[in-house]
Amino acid sequence: MEAADAADTIREAAEGAVPTAERAALQRRLAAYTATIARYESEPGREGQPGQGKRELLAQAQGFEARRDRAQRQDPNFDYAQALFQIAIVLGSVSIVATSRRLLLLALALGVVATVLLLNGYTLLVALPLG
Repeated sequence: MEAADAADTIREAAEGAVPTAERAALQRRLAAYTATIARYESEPGREGQPGQGKRELLAQAQGFEARRDRAQRQDPNFDYAQALFQIAIVLGSVSIVATSRRLLLLALALGVVATVLLLNGYTLLVALPLG
């Protein structure tokens, strides 16, 4: 906070024994630093641009954190769905070669579970205890 430190220094100097001519210059610099400090605290954006002040950046960062948290809750669903889809495809292929209906049914069941996990990844209706 360079502007805040400079403003404090100027304020202390202005309170001391400073000649009138220098005091006016110090007051102008103090006003400029005070305006800079206020701008750093809150600077709303213009015409569709996000604000660049501390308050606006904090709100934007909290929005990004919420998106990150949601993505972290979605990720295990997609990972498990992908693994189950791959296993179902392999079992389906093996069932064709081995002419086994049981393996085909198992592959279909795994495919259904994978699809449910995939949909849950988008909707987050059920929280997975794993992951």
